[in-house]
Amino acid sequence: METDKSFELCAVRERSEPGGNLVFLKIDTTAPVAAPGQFAMLRGPWGDAPLLPRAISYCDAGPGWALFLFRVQGEGTRRLAGLSVGDRLSVAGPLGNAFPGSANPWLIAGGVGLPPLWFYSKRFGGRLFWGVPSLFASAGLAKPDWLVASDDGSLGFHGNCVDLFSAELEKTDAGGVPDAVFSCGPYPMMSALKTVCAQRELPLLVSLEGKMACGIGVCCGCAHPATAGGYVHVCEKGPIFPAAEVQL
Repeated sequence: METDKSFELCAVRERSEPGGNLVFLKIDTTAPVAAPGQFAMLRGPWGDAPLLPRAISYCDAGPGWALFLFRVQGEGTRRLAGLSVGDRLSVAGPLGNAFPGSANPWLIAGGVGLPPLWFYSKRFGGRLFWGVPSLFASAGLAKPDWLVASDDGSLGFHGNCVDLFSAELEKTDAGGVPDAVFSCGPYPMMSALKTVCAQRELPLLVSLEGKMACGIGVCCGCAHPATAGGYVHVCEKGPIFPAAEVQL
């Protein structure tokens, strides 16, 4: 796993909108190939507003290219979504740590927490669970081998992905129980998952997010409460942490 803290001017190679306010951006890059769980700082050529780049997880990567998937939620992501093929943007990455290899990982994604775990499943395999509000919010991205839960029951399991995870554990014999659980998504979801994994003594790693100005541990904007007291910097020590070490 490598990191690259310098900004590079990259061209948009491909762009698409699958629906649900989601956007794919594929860029050309000379940076090291990212590992699942790492992120990059992205900023388009829009002057001073918004001033700061946006931290976005890799959805896939290979030699000479990187793919991002994000939801348009504010001015920064709206500006990134407005880029067209051939437009250039400044990118620093890959940054942060990554999910480790595992023999039988279960991957629990909530909403737009999907990209790093989808990336992991493509590179290493694993059993992927995805929780979404509705069929519409899934934007047709769900694959046949994923286990999907929707809040309104319009797609897959009726409920949330932690309930689905628990139900699947109940049906799994000892030989099929995961040796690790990796998660990215809303903090309440990961908090509930933390409780389930603790009860079953399953190791859980979570991917955190924070408001980042730099992505390299200088600004301290992404400080997150640690279980033992004090704070951890999501960009510098993470974004992947053992769930037992951080408050959710």
